[in-house]
Amino acid sequence: LEALALERATRVSIDGVSAPVAHATDLVVMKVLAGRGKDLDDVRALLASGDVDLDIARELLMQLEEALGQSDLIPRLDEALGERR
Repeated sequence: LEALALERATRVSIDGVSAPVAHATDLVVMKVLAGRGKDLDDVRALLASGDVDLDIARELLMQLEEALGQSDLIPRLDEALGERR
């Protein structure tokens, strides 16, 4: 998943130093995985930006749930979206 995030990252140069900056979709996935209150606040702000591809975010979170044996990542995203399923 890290390789995919790097592919979607944008390179930014500041004072002659170039660094990758994660796409909003990948930031949402990372923040949902972290799961702290502040992270979920950040998820809501990122979702409000309109730059998040929810289909990709959901797919990545489903893969993480399977790999980690968790079932709480999609519900965290839904909570941030205001969806109660």
